[in-house]
Amino acid sequence: MLLDEKIFKSEELSKKIEFVTLQSSERRDEEIRYKNVNRKLIIFDLSDVQMMLALGKMLAPYGLSENFENRMLNSNVAAFRIWAEKKIAKRAENFLRILYLKHPEKFAKVEYEHSKKKRMKLAKANYILSEMTSQKSISLKDDRDDHLNQLNDFKDRFTGEQQRLMLQENVIKDLTHDDREPEQTLLEMKSDEA
Repeated sequence: MLLDEKIFKSEELSKKIEFVTLQSSERRDEEIRYKNVNRKLIIFDLSDVQMMLALGKMLAPYGLSENFENRMLNSNVAAFRIWAEKKIAKRAENFLRILYLKHPEKFAKVEYEHSKKKRMKLAKANYILSEMTSQKSISLKDDRDDHLNQLNDFKDRFTGEQQRLMLQENVIKDLTHDDREPEQTLLEMKSDEA
């Protein structure tokens, strides 16, 4: 079973799960990009013994000494119980440090005990349980042409259509011309003019 599933099933640790929304925007020449990140995370403070004890109890023991520590956790003798709690809390701290080394992408906002020392130990880390990212971009380009050019183009198309309609009208008139009217001959036309 994965650590994420164990954290969700644990009553004590599931109460400490937080939801965080990160928003960012980036402006470029032609567009603006918005990014929203919704995270479900738990903040592990390695100095918090109760939290480390709860995490340590979730981890399955893998050896004789780990099994013995888990047995001593339920002991009636207070000294054994305190010793076992310290050991289990230390086991959880070591587990988180190893997990951070293997999968640093699962952690955000990591704090160290001493940043100046050569060996940096984790003090606090945000463990990301799930993450959803949504992106949106808005174009800044002006795709519209000059209005004067659009009007001139519309005017040219309109006059072209008008000329085509007049031509069609003339053709229709010529085709439907009544041929029953008496035609004048060329000589009759000349005599009318005289």
